[in-house]
Amino acid sequence: YELWDGVVGWERGIRDRRPRVRRLTSVSAKAHYEAAYIEAFRRKVETTGTRHFPRRALDNNTFGGVRLMVALRRDGGIDEIKVLQSSGHQFLDQAAVQSVCLAAPFEPFTQEMRERMDVLEIIRTWKFDATRRVSSK
Repeated sequence: YELWDGVVGWERGIRDRRPRVRRLTSVSAKAHYEAAYIEAFRRKVETTGTRHFPRRALDNNTFGGVRLMVALRRDGGIDEIKVLQSSGHQFLDQAAVQSVCLAAPFEPFTQEMRERMDVLEIIRTWKFDATRRVSSK
């Protein structure tokens, strides 16, 4: 019985130390503090991506969208980036990831965010279009 209590306590301790992750898509950011943070993130990555638009896309007349999951830490640093859906062109996928990396670090989490999460996963589709612009939704 004492051994079982120790195992349960140990498992609870592990569970309590796991980071609290909040996953948001463009439509799921309901709370004001989340929506404002996502909007600032979006603007920063779009501006950076447009500034560093891949020349190869223009030269080859190749455009498309890349769906990324970007996990941010409480300090605004990048924890992880995953390509969830490729554009079908490796250089566009790399340009999307590079846009996020070059835009980092992002703002630290607000107090409300820190109270609710340790990691924020943002899922968006980044579009590279013929007007030399990067946008997301």
